[in-house]
Amino acid sequence: MTEIKKASRPQEAKQANTGSKGNTLLTQKEKIFQYFKEHTATIAMCAKATGIPSQTICGYKIQLLDDEKIIELPKKPCQVTGKKAWYYKSNPEKLPL
Repeated sequence: MTEIKKASRPQEAKQANTGSKGNTLLTQKEKIFQYFKEHTATIAMCAKATGIPSQTICGYKIQLLDDEKIIELPKKPCQVTGKKAWYYKSNPEKLPL
């Protein structure tokens, strides 16, 4: 009987993690979009301000660009890295998300 309880707990935990992960991803996309609504910034600047890893932001950036929710601006020095980088901001024609 103890073995059955142990076997069922990991499955319950796995289901709970899947649900919370889905919610986290949606929240991150909304948080990134909200940041670009309020700021004109690079990926590094967004990552520093939101705490979301830059690799994650890049993935959502592609989706947001494809959906025309954000626009890409010319490269100029990033305030975080000091290197030339693309700047992004929300597309005023496509608000809200």
